[in-house]
Amino acid sequence: MLDIVMLKLLWFWSHANYGLVAALMVCAAVPFAMAQSNSGSHSQFQPPIPDALGNERFADLLKPGSLPELRLGSSGARTTIVAYTSVSCGLCGHFQRKILPVLQSKYIDKGDMQLIIRPFPLDRIAAASAMLTYCVKRPDSYKFLWALLERQQDWLTRKGQDLRSGLARIFKEYGGDEKSFEACLGRQELLKKIMDARNRADGTFGVLETPTFFINGKPLVNPRSVAKFEKIIRAE
Repeated sequence: MLDIVMLKLLWFWSHANYGLVAALMVCAAVPFAMAQSNSGSHSQFQPPIPDALGNERFADLLKPGSLPELRLGSSGARTTIVAYTSVSCGLCGHFQRKILPVLQSKYIDKGDMQLIIRPFPLDRIAAASAMLTYCVKRPDSYKFLWALLERQQDWLTRKGQDLRSGLARIFKEYGGDEKSFEACLGRQELLKKIMDARNRADGTFGVLETPTFFINGKPLVNPRSVAKFEKIIRAE
């Protein structure tokens, strides 16, 4: 669980001047280490996610918010997975490296599954990374996010300016430059949209940790294997 300092920071994100927060994100030295559980969590005081969302709530979940949807696969697929992720979450990287390739080859590429990825930042670096994701021109935006997750050990374990440089380097691989990097992190309205999306996931759908998935409305939290997904998929 996050400590009191992080909880205060999350409150600050939701209430403070967004421009100031964005300016601080990549300037401060933010130490990072893979959490002992490798997952991310921000609260222990909220009710658990229900066993399944009803049809009405599932339809509400599928409604896009103010951010462009990051989608992989056909919108007409039989199975829809909505994923809430944070780049600073070890299990989110595990999903990207070990689970998603299998789901893509068995289901997504065959038109049987679509994956919708939404931000649920748990710290400043995750929030900054989410901002940069939406600043990368589509269709490369989700590829940039994939790269951040796949290469966590290459850049996320750094500190201070080294961490900033690692993040900027990957951003530049997908068409950005130093000027657009700085401009993106100063976009108050974008940070607000990201935090609004996070707050909606929390307050409306009970998301407490990352990664959290909804498979046709059925929640799956912190899965470590493809089998966890397939158990729900085959039960549909």
